[in-house]
Amino acid sequence: MTTQQPLATFSVTPEEIGLRLDHFLVRHFPEHSRSYLQRCVEAQRITMNGEPARVGVRLEGGETIDILGWLDETPEAIQAADIPLDILFEDDDLLVINKPAGLVVHPAPGNRQGTLVSALLNYAPETFGEQADDEDVRPGIVHRLDKDTSGVMVIAKTPDAFDKLKDDFRNHHVDKIYLAIARGHFRDGFGVIDLPIGRDEKNRMKRTVCEEGGKEALTKYRRVGEAHGCTLLQVRLYTGRTHQIRVHLAHLGHPVLGDLLYSGGAQCPPFRYKRQLLHAWKLALQHPRTGERMVFTAPPAPDMASEINRFADYCDLSVLEG
Repeated sequence: MTTQQPLATFSVTPEEIGLRLDHFLVRHFPEHSRSYLQRCVEAQRITMNGEPARVGVRLEGGETIDILGWLDETPEAIQAADIPLDILFEDDDLLVINKPAGLVVHPAPGNRQGTLVSALLNYAPETFGEQADDEDVRPGIVHRLDKDTSGVMVIAKTPDAFDKLKDDFRNHHVDKIYLAIARGHFRDGFGVIDLPIGRDEKNRMKRTVCEEGGKEALTKYRRVGEAHGCTLLQVRLYTGRTHQIRVHLAHLGHPVLGDLLYSGGAQCPPFRYKRQLLHAWKLALQHPRTGERMVFTAPPAPDMASEINRFADYCDLSVLEG
């Protein structure tokens, strides 16, 4: 971390125990909006006990919060971009898409243009433009996929749908099933990984399984087939931690193929890939207005579909139909 002299330093008092960090900052800097302060945290302008802070961390008391500097109050406006959307379903409340690999979901410091949000602003400027303001640049986004993960995403078209879906994701009322190709042989056809996940202290880009300080993370997997020293899996997420599937499988010694962050980039012939072979295959939820149960399936993109087909001679891929 930088050794620059902080602009301000605070110690968390007993009365502030249990507050999220962003709520703590709003108390001390009411002249700034919470979304602006969140951006400052994400840009590592704010530290806790000398380490980069996290927006949603709960304060335990006695922590030292340093303000190293502020971001420009007027961030670059998000521009609409003519990025094609593969639409699976749409009504007055929901937009469901099959996100391509390589597309970032929402703007972040240093990467504010050319995201899914830009595509939404181009596709339906009135719908999504009204949900966005100068600081809240995630209109309709109730969950996310990593840049190089493809698959089904649901987007809220109204504030009421946004609130209901956000609650459902937070309370684990949404079923999420992925397809993954992982390195190695899985001894058992089914498995449960119930291990907490937290930020890797050595690399802030990574998450890791940690004994203390991590958040609950529950993943279940089923082996579909094996071929060429690799395994095709169906993976169900019961929580939604950052990089959860990638971290859990890597912890077992079976990283997702193509995952440079967690596998080191080792090749596994004859598979050929330019990104991690992870696809959000199915999403089941209750419609936020009608309560109807809805199931959406996103067919894998051609690059991953061709790799899945390598298992055709070794297992029955009809289980992946529909």
